[in-house]
Amino acid sequence: MLNPSSIYAINPVTEEVAKARAEQIKFKPITAWDIRQMIKPAVDETAQRRIESGDDEEDDDEEEDNLPY
Repeated sequence: MLNPSSIYAINPVTEEVAKARAEQIKFKPITAWDIRQMIKPAVDETAQRRIESGDDEEDDDEEEDNLPY
């Protein structure tokens, strides 16, 4: 979706010229983000710390954050 005011000019060209120019563009229109890949290093580091400290199980009984839920 584009706002009509964001289009500054339309320059008609042949299909051949348009395809040639499109092949020269090196940008991806959308960047995909996967949150699992982004947080994996932090999760791995936390898991490693817990293993090294001998705390490999979570204590469900303790409420460290004092949240009501």
